[in-house]
Amino acid sequence: MLIGVLSPGDTNDNGYYESFVTAAEDFASERDWEVIVIDRLETADVAQQTRNLCQQSVDFVAVADTQLTDAFLVAEEEICEGVIFYLSAGAGTEPSPYYFVTDEDSRVSQLVTGYATGLALEALGADRAAFVGGPDLPFVATAYDNWTTGIQMVLPDATTSITLTGDFDDSALGQEAATAAVDQGAAIVYTYLGGATDATAQAAAEAGALAIAPGTNRCGQEEFGLSSIFSPGDFFAAALNLLDTGRIEMAQTITFEVGVDPVPTTIICDTLPGAAEIQAEVDAFIADIGSGEIAVEDIIVG
Repeated sequence: MLIGVLSPGDTNDNGYYESFVTAAEDFASERDWEVIVIDRLETADVAQQTRNLCQQSVDFVAVADTQLTDAFLVAEEEICEGVIFYLSAGAGTEPSPYYFVTDEDSRVSQLVTGYATGLALEALGADRAAFVGGPDLPFVATAYDNWTTGIQMVLPDATTSITLTGDFDDSALGQEAATAAVDQGAAIVYTYLGGATDATAQAAAEAGALAIAPGTNRCGQEEFGLSSIFSPGDFFAAALNLLDTGRIEMAQTITFEVGVDPVPTTIICDTLPGAAEIQAEVDAFIADIGSGEIAVEDIIVG
């Protein structure tokens, strides 16, 4: 089996995009499959790189996120006939006979991360947090809006700010944004980035704030106070298991739900005072969403 992976981000970013590839490589190595990775892919090059994969006789093409959906136009071409296409973290994208999708409602997962951030701010005796993102994309704005809503469920008078650097991977821009945000009073900085995450979190820490890790669990690093878990690797592993067992259905969406599935979730790091107690409150909030006790559709934005 030959697996092709298309990623807009650096798959050595020690975070979101790396988790995507790691899942594929771990799964493939157990089955003697081969993985071809094309990362840092510009949108203008998606179609040609997808054709290149099909010319190499791949069996399965995994697309890391919605920035690269032009790949699915190529899926309809004769050159890709018989190839299974898959979109991870589809963010509401409708599947078609040419591909299937795994998804999570990022509005809910980011509401949870915001709620956890509000509890963390309360523990720190602070009331200001900042969000540093990359390009001005709809899913980035939605993440910020729901994160802010979650914070204000705990601290109604808390304030948040957003800085978009224009690039998920430009460390210098991320560092500049984080430092400025802390200078303006932010006690927590959400580094909603790709390859720039580590450098931006380090800049926040040096300025005196804790960071939120996007996608994967980074609680082993002292600059992070929270980890917002929506790892595409978890979604991809589920998709590969379906491939391995012959249970893939094209035009299908497999949705991971907060409070029902292990991911998405939010983890509180030991760098925060009272981490265990905060985690218990976050877990209770998640459980209430999963059970329906909290009418989350009445709360989320977008």
